Amino acid sequence: MKTESECNGEILKTTETIEEIFPELVKYINEMPINTNAKPDEEINKSSLESYNDSLDAFWKRYAMNHNTPHLSPTKTTNL
Repeated sequence: MKTESECNGEILKTTETIEEIFPELVKYINEMPINTNAKPDEEINKSSLESYNDSLDAFWKRYAMNHNTPHLSPTKTTNL
């Protein structure tokens, strides 16, 4: 199981990938809140961070597929 620090690192890496490849999407990142099951006074948990990273990853990969970027197919971008 990943630590919270590893989850945050993956979110940073995914965000950097978006900034590098599709800078036009950066303005939408802040509109993608982290969904948590936590109450307002509770901290965000690892599961929420993993879910958020998965959402970011799916977001830009879906964009790539819909904007004719075959050189960035999801199988080729898993290690960016």
